[in-house]
Amino acid sequence: MRELVLRALLGERLPEWRKATIERVRQGQTDDAFRLTLGERRAFCKVDTEPRSSSVNSRPEEASIQASVAKHGLSPNVLYSDEHCIVTEYVEAQVLTADDLASNATITRLGRQMKKLHGLPLTGRRFDASAAAESYAATIDDRATSDRCIAAIDAIRADEELVFSHNDMVVGNILLAESIFFIDWEYACDNSPLFDVATVVAHHALGIQAARALLDARFGLVDQDLLANLMSYVRAYRALYWLWLANRDPADHRLGALAELLDER
Repeated sequence: MRELVLRALLGERLPEWRKATIERVRQGQTDDAFRLTLGERRAFCKVDTEPRSSSVNSRPEEASIQASVAKHGLSPNVLYSDEHCIVTEYVEAQVLTADDLASNATITRLGRQMKKLHGLPLTGRRFDASAAAESYAATIDDRATSDRCIAAIDAIRADEELVFSHNDMVVGNILLAESIFFIDWEYACDNSPLFDVATVVAHHALGIQAARALLDARFGLVDQDLLANLMSYVRAYRALYWLWLANRDPADHRLGALAELLDER
């Protein structure tokens, strides 16, 4: 169905690509993505059958953010967008895996690239983790765990420095080529820089040495206060991830193990 929508869109909005071959691919966190090939040219396209929820960036907002990031060499260029789709340059790169994070060199490269990303101009919209948590929790029957999650999220400091943040810094959204590229800007807005770092640490179960290496690459000298603050963000990320999973599927097999980590210090 989405292939038909995409073919119609190409004919109407991107006529130079209307004869391109279309191949479904997986890139980032989405299965509904396509690679367009026209001779030596390639593009990447994501198509929605309906406009996105107001709780995340719309496709045009996402495209505007990605275009800004691309100017700094941190993301592929945007070719076209509307409420239902985004078309970007296709980058020949390896999608980062959790195993890649076992390399201290890769951790260091990621931290330094993250520092560049966090130095971009603010979007003007702040990430509201507490509001997101309350929204997810409203549909979840397990109130005891939901309340623990909300408490962990509310415990992060409200006076943190705000930077331009990706807010979904999982390996599927990181491309490794000669440089490191970030993709999928659905949640991008202003947040503490520790949230992106905590996402990498918590989502991929990094140990303390890897966490220190990532902090060092991103911030320079690591002290105990910074490490302790990171751990509070790690707990908040785990809590928000638990709520997101439980909201999507209360039977998700990951929920039990994740709940056991909520109070880990």
